[in-house]
Amino acid sequence: MPIDTLIIFIFANVIVLGIVWYKFRLSVRKEVERATSSVLKNENKMMEVTSAMTAEIQLLPLLQKVMETVTEILDADRSTLFLYDTKTNELW
Repeated sequence: MPIDTLIIFIFANVIVLGIVWYKFRLSVRKEVERATSSVLKNENKMMEVTSAMTAEIQLLPLLQKVMETVTEILDADRSTLFLYDTKTNELW
């Protein structure tokens, strides 16, 4: 292979690698931004629950708020709360 052809081939490969690297960086940046946004959103929800825990006197509304928030943070369809009775050693 002549030296001129080899130089052009190497140059073309460097350009392709540069494009691939640029696209990779963009996709990583978008993913990091999405993850950061999600973390901040969940952090705000947890702060709401913490505020509700200090403000709510009745247990039932507090448990409902906690379950709603955790269900939303986990992106679940529903949640179940099991209560443990230490006297009878039962879950219900």
